[in-house]
Amino acid sequence: MMRNFRIPALLLILALCLSAIALIVGAEEAEEMVVVVDESFDDYDVDVNGTATKLNDYFAMEANSIGDGYIKVCEDDQGNLFLQSHVFTQVVLRKALTSPYIFSLTSSEMQGGHQAGVFLRAPAYNSAYYEGDGGDPARENSEGFTGIWVYASYDSLDVNIKSYGADKPHKVLDNTYTFALPEGSHCGGGNSLDLRFEDDGTSMAIYADDQLVCILRFGEAGRGWPDLGVTVKCFKTVTLLDSDGTELMTVENTYVSANESIVGWATRVANMSVDNVKIAIPASEMPTEAATEAPTEAPTEAPTEAPTEAPTGSVEVPTEAPEQPTEELTTIPDGTSTDAVPAEPGTSAPTGTEAGTVTETVDDSLTVWILIAVMLVAIGVTAGILVAKKRGS
Repeated sequence: MMRNFRIPALLLILALCLSAIALIVGAEEAEEMVVVVDESFDDYDVDVNGTATKLNDYFAMEANSIGDGYIKVCEDDQGNLFLQSHVFTQVVLRKALTSPYIFSLTSSEMQGGHQAGVFLRAPAYNSAYYEGDGGDPARENSEGFTGIWVYASYDSLDVNIKSYGADKPHKVLDNTYTFALPEGSHCGGGNSLDLRFEDDGTSMAIYADDQLVCILRFGEAGRGWPDLGVTVKCFKTVTLLDSDGTELMTVENTYVSANESIVGWATRVANMSVDNVKIAIPASEMPTEAATEAPTEAPTEAPTEAPTEAPTGSVEVPTEAPEQPTEELTTIPDGTSTDAVPAEPGTSAPTGTEAGTVTETVDDSLTVWILIAVMLVAIGVTAGILVAKKRGS
């Protein structure tokens, strides 16, 4: 009897040990995220133009002259410096992100009804990001044609998934859901709200003041929308879930980019205040030392042909903004073809920009100790059973 019991007991101990080891190794191998953009605007004087800040290395900034538009450094009553966008403006990431990323910022004002907001996975199209889409009768100035838009008010957060709308003026349908902000969190009225977007390519989690608000689950990659000027493929569906995982709605025929993400913010006849802008990407996406280190010796022969592509793994800080529409471009062509699928784009830029010195890692030490404790308890219980059985025999 004792011999028959001892074998399954030992197998149980072995299984527990192997499971714990696998979980520990998996936790320790979690991808390190490296901050590549980090701007708090504390190093500038009041009224400095946004294009004179280091954020301009990563984001293209445009302020329409209509209504005295501007993007500049301002100061609040507590002496904190931030970037303010006024009237018709857009701040657009120069190079699309093609790997998992974390995008975060702080905002103390997003003025108007869907007239100032953050956008993500918003492919370029035949208009400025601050142009009204005409797709929301309740909000005539609702801005943006593509992507996922997030608008914060004093006590709520609206998430808007842009999609195809056959009967809309610009073929843009707004699919909006309103969430209450976490208890004690506000945007505006002297309050600042921290927003964080964690996107792994299959889903996106949206946080407000470190509290999970909702999750967007992405479907399969579908088609582009050439009539809108969207040349990249977009997700066939995007499903919105609340923080508990309950499905709220599924949007079809989206204008949400499937293979890359352009992020930023825009204002339309409104003000928006932004601070603490950060983007983090996986450490594995950073250039290797060999790729970035300058050669120690000059080449013996000059190359006969200029390279046409950046070397793999290199990260290049752009010097020019991507092509953006001019101020006069306020509408898009209203084409009739909706079935043509564009060729697969092949010119997306490398992920990220210049590396920062700050890294973010997930502290898994507590998880490791809990797993070790569980393993030891299991071993102790099994040993106790063996001793009791031996004494009983």
